[in-house]
Amino acid sequence: MSTPSGDPSQTNGNRAEETPLATPTGERQPANPADNTEGKAGATPSRLSRPRVVLGVILTALVVLALFGPPFLGGNHSKSASDVSIPADPGHEQLVDNSTGMVWHLVVIYAVVAFSLLYYAAKYKEGWAHVFAHEVGMALLVACIVVPTFEWSLRKSEHAQQEAMRTRDREEQKQRQLQLEADQKRREEEIRKDIHRFVLGYSIDSDVVRELYSSVFESKLMRENLGVTYEFRSLDPNKESLRVRVAVSYRIKNMAKESQHYPVVHYFRNVCPAEEQKDGFTACQVFEYPEDPKTLPAKLIHDFNDEKERGKFKVVHEGMKHGIALDDAIIIAPGQAIVVKYVYEVSKRFSDVMTYMTTHPAKDFRICAVLCDDRVSDLEFEVDSAHRLDPIRVSVPTKNARFYEWKINAAVLPGQGIELSWHQQAAVPAPAVDKPVANPP
Repeated sequence: MSTPSGDPSQTNGNRAEETPLATPTGERQPANPADNTEGKAGATPSRLSRPRVVLGVILTALVVLALFGPPFLGGNHSKSASDVSIPADPGHEQLVDNSTGMVWHLVVIYAVVAFSLLYYAAKYKEGWAHVFAHEVGMALLVACIVVPTFEWSLRKSEHAQQEAMRTRDREEQKQRQLQLEADQKRREEEIRKDIHRFVLGYSIDSDVVRELYSSVFESKLMRENLGVTYEFRSLDPNKESLRVRVAVSYRIKNMAKESQHYPVVHYFRNVCPAEEQKDGFTACQVFEYPEDPKTLPAKLIHDFNDEKERGKFKVVHEGMKHGIALDDAIIIAPGQAIVVKYVYEVSKRFSDVMTYMTTHPAKDFRICAVLCDDRVSDLEFEVDSAHRLDPIRVSVPTKNARFYEWKINAAVLPGQGIELSWHQQAAVPAPAVDKPVANPP
């Protein structure tokens, strides 16, 4: 059964025949562009096959990178020295970072894939392939920004934690070192005490040995050339009171192997001060002792009489006690020494006594007495010592002497010293004259 040729509903086995469209040039084109196969039988439609092939390649690449990328990109061969964190201590767990290189390689690859997808989405703007390529490309582009930021913050946090661990370990190591040094010093002290007990003898009481060790053997400072000079002057013609000027000088040396702090502190007491004459310190000087005293002079470092230096000294007067002290202790290097000189004046009676005791071990201990005017020329002196040896007189005895000097021919321990007492010479009575007896008439 045939149908009219003008009926477009049935053509070639009930297939509808479409009317070709005319182009501006007059050529006829099929209504369905997909039927334009340029005369080639079995050709693949171009607009549908190209997106599928591209998407298939991209997805395959993503799957391959996801499965096999990390082992190849983030292996040990790609890590640098900055990717490995050095442990703070061998006892801690070693933190090894192998992911930094992998992250940056994947970021580069994802960026390439993202721009490829966005390029594809911009070129082909129809169908589900456009939407898929655009969304996946934007997601990968955002991931290229977020992943490095997250990696940077994570590495920064890990670095801060590792630095805190290193600081803590350094502090612990320092504390352990200090503890070891303290234990070593304590053992050395115990060994020295045992040696001293063995040398001195175990028959001596332990308290005496301990005091001897604390006051003598533990002392790292030694006084040398210790000299005390007393100058006497009369205050009134009635010889009721006199003025004594005391000048003390010494060199103190550090005998230890480490630096020592020496506080410059001195004081005296006067039981019967005179109301018209105030007692107190009049001078205090500290010198740096030169290494070669024969060629170099001593360097003055502190002077009580200097207006700029006076604020560094503290003068104390409490009851009978008068004192002077330097605010900051002097640091003496090993084997070095300083020289200290100070002067104070007191009022005394014509019959009185003064003592001087040292607070450090000393040697070359000398004491002098000088009569400065005629009204005190009749004073006589007696010297005693808190020492196993008596002081010996060094000056030559002469009639009407004005200068006296004594010394102790041995080292002086802390708490030992000299006592100087004086009084007026006793008046010598005139010899009795026998009167002639008159003869009785």
